[in-house]
Amino acid sequence: TERPLTQRILSHIRRAKENEYRGSNSPLYKSICPLIYAIRVFGLAPYEFEDNKLVPSNSYLSFTFFWFCVYTYVIWRYLVGVLDPSTDMKTTLYHTEFAKTTGNYFVVITDFIICISTRKEISWIWNKIEDFDQAMRDLGYARKEKETRVVVWFIIGFNIVIWGIINNLGMAAFHETFLHNVSYLTVYVGAAVTVTKFSGLVLILGQRFKQLNEIAKSHVSKSRWIHVDPIIDDELVDCLHSELTAVGIKLNNVYRWSLILWLGNLSFHSVSSSYFVFDWVMDGKFHIDFINCLLGWFVAVFSQLFLLNYSCHYASSEANCMSYIMLGWKRWLYTHDSKMEVETSLHLVNRQLHFSADGFFYVNLPLFHSITAVLATYLFILLQFD
Repeated sequence: TERPLTQRILSHIRRAKENEYRGSNSPLYKSICPLIYAIRVFGLAPYEFEDNKLVPSNSYLSFTFFWFCVYTYVIWRYLVGVLDPSTDMKTTLYHTEFAKTTGNYFVVITDFIICISTRKEISWIWNKIEDFDQAMRDLGYARKEKETRVVVWFIIGFNIVIWGIINNLGMAAFHETFLHNVSYLTVYVGAAVTVTKFSGLVLILGQRFKQLNEIAKSHVSKSRWIHVDPIIDDELVDCLHSELTAVGIKLNNVYRWSLILWLGNLSFHSVSSSYFVFDWVMDGKFHIDFINCLLGWFVAVFSQLFLLNYSCHYASSEANCMSYIMLGWKRWLYTHDSKMEVETSLHLVNRQLHFSADGFFYVNLPLFHSITAVLATYLFILLQFD
C-alpha cells in the first residue's frame, strides 16, 4: 500500500491534470472562445468560470440588461417614426416591415427572459459536456478541436460579411444614415446570435455523440479479432451515451418554446422577403436597391433557418444510431460466448433523442424541407392573388 503522503501527492497531481483541461483551459473553450465573446457582448452568455466550473454570473448579466434597454429604445424610436401621421404606411411593404420588426423584437426579448431564467441549466449542460471530454481524455480519446475552430471562424466571418452587406444595401435602398441603419440591425443581429448559440451547443453535443459512435464501432471490429477485455466495454459506452442523452433532453427542455418562435419568425421573414422580390420582378419594377437589400435579408434569414434544422438533425441522428451499433456489438458478444450475460439494448431504441418544438414537431432536415415546400406554395398563392 502507498503511504499517506504519497497518496496525497498522487491525488494532487491527478486533480492538477484534470484542472489543466477544464474551464477556460479546456480545448473546447479555447476553440470557441471568439464566438463566446461575441455572444457575451450581446448579453446572451451571463456565465463565468469558478473553480473550473461554469456558473451563473451576475456581472455579465449587466450586458443582458443593457441590450434589453437598447432594443427597447430602438423599437420605440421605430414605432414613433412609423406611427407619425406624415409617414406613408399605405404600402404593403411598410405594413410587412412593421409586422416583421415588432415580431422580431418580441422574439429577442423572449430570448433574454429565457436566457436569464435558465442560467443554471445551461451551466449544468456545459459542465456535463466537459465531464464527458475529461472521461474521454482519461480513456485515451482526447478530442482535437481543429474542426470546431474552423466552423466557429466560418460562422463569425459569414455573419460579419452578410450583415455588413445588408447594412450597406439598406442605407442605399432607404436613404438612411449609418447610425440609424445599424441601430435597426442590432435587434436582428441579436436574434441571430441567439440562434447561433443554441445551434452551437447542439453541434457540440452532436460531435460528442459522433465520437462515442466511432469508438463503439472500432471496438466492435476489434472484438471480432482480439479476444481480450477492451478498455471501453459495452456497459461504459451505454453509460456515456445515457449521460449525453440527458444533456440533449435538458437542452431541448430549455429551448422548446424558443424553437417555435425562431422557426415562425425566420419563416415569416423568408417568405416576405422573397415575395416582394418576385412581385417586383414579375411586374417589371426593377427596384435594384430594394431587390438587392431583400435578397441579402433572405440569405441571412434562410441560413439561420438551415443552421437551426441542420444542427438538430445532426445531433439527433448521431445519438439515435447508437442503438444499432450496440445491438451489433452485443449480438457478437453473445455469439462468441452464449453463456455470457448480455444486457438488452432495447432502451436505446425506445429512448431516442429528438429536438422538438414543445412536442408539436421535430426540428430536423425533413422539417426544413417541409418548411421550404410550404413557403414556396404560400409564396405562389400570394403572387396569384396579387
